[in-house]
Amino acid sequence: MWVDPNAAPPKPIPYAEARTRLETLAAALPRPVVSRPVIECLGRTLAESVAAPAAVPGFRHSAMDGYALPATAAPFQTGQVFKIGGAATAGQATPVVAADAAMAVATGGMVPEAFGAVVPKEQVQVTGDTLALCADIAQDANIRGADDDFAAGDPIATAGDKLDAVLLATLCTAGVQTINVWEPPRVAILVTGDEIQPFGSVLKPGHRIDSNGPLLASWAAASGFTFTIAGPSRDDPEQLRAQLSALAMSHELLIVTGGASVGPADFTPRLFGELGQIAFWRVAVRPGMPVVAARIGDSLALGLPGNPVAVVAGLFAFVGPIIRTWFGMRDPEPSPARLDRAIGKSHARLEWRRGYWYVDATGQARVRPIDKVSSGAMQSVAQANVLIELRAEQEHWDSDALVPTHRIRMEI
Repeated sequence: MWVDPNAAPPKPIPYAEARTRLETLAAALPRPVVSRPVIECLGRTLAESVAAPAAVPGFRHSAMDGYALPATAAPFQTGQVFKIGGAATAGQATPVVAADAAMAVATGGMVPEAFGAVVPKEQVQVTGDTLALCADIAQDANIRGADDDFAAGDPIATAGDKLDAVLLATLCTAGVQTINVWEPPRVAILVTGDEIQPFGSVLKPGHRIDSNGPLLASWAAASGFTFTIAGPSRDDPEQLRAQLSALAMSHELLIVTGGASVGPADFTPRLFGELGQIAFWRVAVRPGMPVVAARIGDSLALGLPGNPVAVVAGLFAFVGPIIRTWFGMRDPEPSPARLDRAIGKSHARLEWRRGYWYVDATGQARVRPIDKVSSGAMQSVAQANVLIELRAEQEHWDSDALVPTHRIRMEI
């Protein structure tokens, strides 16, 4: 369903409906899959699941420094004596030893099938080139199998997983050399508003320093996306039209801040409609009700209100679902917590209230609502670590009520 931004402002739609439309829009603009060497994929998202191509490490090996005992001598009992026939160190070929001889072995050293157990150095008495067992040793003790880490075909990672340092190292351990990942979008950030001035400006009365540009640029950089910042731009429809058109041609995701509401200088919905097709305008949420989403050419364009708290909420509520749709990622699970005081709201919109999540002395997860609720108060975001989800149909929550909370993430 497309709305006409030139008509009277539409009634805000429920968040669930807006999200469905947004995900449908994102799915119509799929990201390509590319094959890359594993070591170049830190921060990328897997497009396909990955399994171990072979057993890892691929050979029987010792779990500790000690002596490998010949299998033919089992069971291994206190007092048994063996001649030491050689030594095996990690990464080296095992020596040829007599069938009834023991072999010194280092942690990680290969243990051929002819040996039935490894006895720790602390449990033998060595005299010259012989050793005597000081304890009974179980069959296969301290020997790890060829598939101790992975068996061939074992799953390692699932499509939609983001490669952090640990997952990247695990893939390297398994011998995976190349993987298929989603090509990240090129992100354009357009900050608008006559009152918004670049960082470092000397402010006149009524002006504000741009914080949305640095916020969105930091998010894009932390997410591993290539990005372009345009603006702050004047509230000039012709200038904005030219900028939007050019940015949409060279970027897959266009995020505009400011100009999304119904004021005389709010041009974003109208320009989105003139340049493309609008999926929705105005969603029953707080903060961020006058959000607008559209397709402009092959770019997904999202217009957020200019208030910085609404931009933070917009990253969570609207930008996140776009990226997760493109990358096949799962939504982060909310963390339930109990309110440490009663709160309420006087509207019938879904609200994301800023809060501070913590664990109390009894081990109970709790959340402290931040007092400032203005969508322009960035101090409230700096004091918060979660967004508290307050249902649209409810107006009051008692102290100790259980509520969903969502960690504030400045990356995908």
